[in-house]
Amino acid sequence: MTDFKFRYNKTKKITGFSFKPQTVSYVKKELKDQRLENSLLRKQISWSKNQNIPVSDFQQFIALPKAIVDSDGLPYKGDKSKTLKIFRSRYPDSFTNILTETPQCVVIDGMFFLHTKPLLSSHKTFTDYIIYLYKKCILPYFDNNNTVEVHLVFDDQSPPLSPKDIERNRRDLKNENTSGVSFTKSSKLPSDWLKFLTNRNNKKQLVLLISEQFLLLSQNAIKLNQTFVVGGGFDNSSLSKCVVQNEIRIIKNFQTNISEGDSRVWLHTEKTLCDTVLIYSPDNDTYNIGLPFIQTLDKQVFVQLTFKKDVIYLNMNKLIHSMKNDPDLQCLSNDNHDNIPSIFQMLYIVTGCDYVSFFRDHGKTSFYQIFFKYPDFITSNNIVKGWLGILSDSDNTENAGFLAFLRLVGCEYWRKCSSAFLKDRIESPHYLFQSVFVETLSPLENHFIWLSKIRDALYCRVPSEEFFLPSNDALFLHWKRSCWVKLVWQQANQNFVHYPILNDHGWKIEKNVLSIVWDSDENLEKISNNIKLWTAGCGCLKSNCSGNQCGCRKQRKLCGPGCKCGQSCLNSNGPTMLPSGDANIQQPNEKSQVEHLYDSESDTDTDSDNMTFNDFFLEFENLGINLVELDESDLQTVITDFNTHV
Repeated sequence: MTDFKFRYNKTKKITGFSFKPQTVSYVKKELKDQRLENSLLRKQISWSKNQNIPVSDFQQFIALPKAIVDSDGLPYKGDKSKTLKIFRSRYPDSFTNILTETPQCVVIDGMFFLHTKPLLSSHKTFTDYIIYLYKKCILPYFDNNNTVEVHLVFDDQSPPLSPKDIERNRRDLKNENTSGVSFTKSSKLPSDWLKFLTNRNNKKQLVLLISEQFLLLSQNAIKLNQTFVVGGGFDNSSLSKCVVQNEIRIIKNFQTNISEGDSRVWLHTEKTLCDTVLIYSPDNDTYNIGLPFIQTLDKQVFVQLTFKKDVIYLNMNKLIHSMKNDPDLQCLSNDNHDNIPSIFQMLYIVTGCDYVSFFRDHGKTSFYQIFFKYPDFITSNNIVKGWLGILSDSDNTENAGFLAFLRLVGCEYWRKCSSAFLKDRIESPHYLFQSVFVETLSPLENHFIWLSKIRDALYCRVPSEEFFLPSNDALFLHWKRSCWVKLVWQQANQNFVHYPILNDHGWKIEKNVLSIVWDSDENLEKISNNIKLWTAGCGCLKSNCSGNQCGCRKQRKLCGPGCKCGQSCLNSNGPTMLPSGDANIQQPNEKSQVEHLYDSESDTDTDSDNMTFNDFFLEFENLGINLVELDESDLQTVITDFNTHV
């Protein structure tokens, strides 16, 4: 019996108070970006106030689109498992805790059971561990008389250059460096199994050993009418071998150049002659890859998943049927109804996966909710209203799908700033689109104007650029990367996959190293010029910039906002100091006069140069003196010394 007293268990973490650890370098980069942004914004505000010139356009001060990039320059990572929760709550009839039909064929993504830890008390060698895995993961399916085929597939352990390498490198950085070891089936097992698997060479050797030994074990374990197939677990990853009538053979029907196991399972599902197929793959990518294939398959397909530590089965056929009969999607045209599975696949890709970055502060749940709220506006061809493009269109030559993607992103960011348009009685994003639509402009131009309205309204409603809507060019590059993934996934049921050129889809390869192109060179140069405008300049604190000691005069340039010179500067020309190509600041009307409000400090004496209090404060800030932290006596001393030297 319990005494109802709370006892703290030191070995158990309280998840309610847990947080995601961040490295010192990561925090430093975040703070550096925030300080730079705050500093430049303050300078912009101060300049606008002193020159009496209102700011007409919002500038970007961080080089990368921080909404989709983290501080390490890597794609922003989110939670893709939210998709399963969305489907489970919206289409509950598609899920079951008990498999209602016995599968004739089972296709297993073998990369997942590699993390099954050996029992060190009874497993001494790799042979012991492999036999244990075979009895636990393979043999139970063969013991069922209705199951005639079991397929085991693995990732390519020496894949060609791929966008997945960026995600692999991220995972490797989180793990401790473990040296590779050579081992055979009779070698002793390592004491730390998960640490052993962090080395990719160790994992490759293990996959090769398991594939070979599983084939040998199946020769004596399965019946004559049963078949065991292994794909991707060999030095030549395109090979597939099988055990048929106690003989090991090479089977050409399943040979492929697919490098990922979550895609390869669909080739085996397509090629098998069985009518009922069970796919074991806890990865959320797997069932999203197969969405467009179910309509053409004359089979019942189930996917075994894990939800809150419980085993559940997703009936893919029922899921497609539920999607097409979704009440919120009935507004789509009949032509679009056949594309609904493909639309959902693209929706999953563009909102974040292993190849494409997520959007900061905009997870899959909110994206899916906004899609169900405005499906007709987001993915339909309404030529009259200018709503062109379907989200599933991945052909970059037409850019029709890109327009649908812009509407999806615009609607999602609209949620953060919708109150800004209430004064104009605009209550939805498509009403805003109609209000700015111009028939003489191209569809792309109309979409850019619509997004600019959302950007302007969003600017004062987000804390920093991390939550700001990326530029149009950054969104287009994100869309191209998503199209690459879509084009590869739609070939997952084919033996030969044509991989599009990476350099044409938002990546670049230099010296066999793959990197992401986050924004256009034009935008990056514009941001660099914005930073230089407010930081670079002369340091003439005491002179009036009349001599050659002024750095700006040496370069035959006028002094600008980044200069430290005061109002006595003779190298400035008022509002025209800004670059001619920069339209961020409006030119004031020369005849207009500004009505000065009463200032309690305006009656105090100023220095001989008639410096305003704001200029006076900025001069000390440039000298590294914080007036706020000084007491009254020290403050008087500093001011006296400053006036003496000036």
